[in-house]
Amino acid sequence: MESFKDAKFALLIDADNISSKYVDAIIEETTKYGTCTYRRIYGDWAKPHLKAWKEVSLSHALVAVQQYSYTSAKNATDTAMTIDAMDMLHTAELHGFILVSSDSDFTPLAMRLREGGKIIIGIGEEKTPTPFKAACNQFIHLENIRNRVDDEKDNTPKEATPIAKKPTVDRKTLNLLKTTITDMADDDTGWVNLASAGNTILKKKPDFDPRTYGHGKLLQFFRSLTEFEVTDRKTERGDSNYFVRVKSGKKRK
Repeated sequence: MESFKDAKFALLIDADNISSKYVDAIIEETTKYGTCTYRRIYGDWAKPHLKAWKEVSLSHALVAVQQYSYTSAKNATDTAMTIDAMDMLHTAELHGFILVSSDSDFTPLAMRLREGGKIIIGIGEEKTPTPFKAACNQFIHLENIRNRVDDEKDNTPKEATPIAKKPTVDRKTLNLLKTTITDMADDDTGWVNLASAGNTILKKKPDFDPRTYGHGKLLQFFRSLTEFEVTDRKTERGDSNYFVRVKSGKKRK
């Protein structure tokens, strides 16, 4: 959705909570938002289940931060990652942080970093608790980005398999879309710039993502919904400038 182009981020990965199978998707996704000047991954590398992460960290230039588990009941990795993030908040010239975890324990950290004026992008599984998602400016589901990367890598012919049906837009989200666009409209025509609408929706629902519903772009997503209509108003240079509005039974200009 949002693109911060030349922004500088710190990429912090909780290896105890995220599988290494997502590494390619994570790295590719982060390139959309700027440059990750810090790329760190946290875990107790003596643990057998982190062996796969240890092997891929070098190929992706991830700095592996060793954190021993002092007791079985506490997650020392979370503490180490939090301390580093707070140090960076006060000493590094960063526009934001990319926190990769599905652990709601990082909710206070995300909130504190936002209070510090930083952009917070969360990346985790769809099951991630809502409080952590809401604490981020944007939250990306790993399931969405991994499927796309896997499809691009796999060029070998294979037998046809049933296509998993993407979830339909639930009523709550649909009402959010309608309300946002209606409130943003500054005239009776109801037209709203599509990009601006997308950014506003993201502020209200950080984990909103057209890919969740099987569409790679916001334009495709809105065109698939019968409740909305989209138009292209060309600029003086001939570039596309898309607008969206809520359909109405009344005839509008």
